[in-house]
Amino acid sequence: MKRIIYVVLAVALMASCTAKITPEGPKGSVSFSISEDNSLLSKAVLPCPDDFIVGTINSSTASVAALSGTYGTLKDKVITIATGDYITSAYNKTKEEALAGNAGRGEKRIFGESESYSVREAQVTAVSIKCEVVNSSVNIIFRESFTDAIDNGRVTVWNAESRKISFSTANEGEAFFDPEDGQTVTLLITGTRKSDNVPVSQITNISICARTAYSINLGVNSSSAPINITVDDAMLD
Repeated sequence: MKRIIYVVLAVALMASCTAKITPEGPKGSVSFSISEDNSLLSKAVLPCPDDFIVGTINSSTASVAALSGTYGTLKDKVITIATGDYITSAYNKTKEEALAGNAGRGEKRIFGESESYSVREAQVTAVSIKCEVVNSSVNIIFRESFTDAIDNGRVTVWNAESRKISFSTANEGEAFFDPEDGQTVTLLITGTRKSDNVPVSQITNISICARTAYSINLGVNSSSAPINITVDDAMLD
């Protein structure tokens, strides 16, 4: 039985965010300027959408309401806060929202967090936040060699038992996974061999990392007996 696996690295899913902190007076002041790029093909830096969520905590991990909210409510403003140490994050969706989106197949989650920074009296502190797509995408494609040899082809994909996503030859597509839930994606491939109506089944694992898009092409090596389902987990750089 011959199994062919070849891997090509996918375009990194990147976004970048910057925040400018400008404290003035005994309390200090903060102004935000956040940008992002969520394109698979472009590294252009664009204005962050106004619905991005910005959150800030202080050294006691308490939320700082004055520096939290949507980007649209915070941009182009100078906000006065007490001096102290802070951490600011920006994101388009929570992890749960990203996994549940697109009818459960998931969506890109863009997230960035600053290092701890200090807002001091009569000092200017510059803070940069780098936002990246922190989950991975898996795109399922059934090759012609598969559909020619297999009826009722289906693949179920998961990296956590609590969330399994199914695709069929009539319903290809893309799913997003969070590597924090598991860095191995399992594919259960099933169907019925057309030549003799015998059920076929194969389990294949691939390793995933954040900010990577994987193209999983399912094919059949008809020269082997019995038919062997082959997987091309290609990462395109």
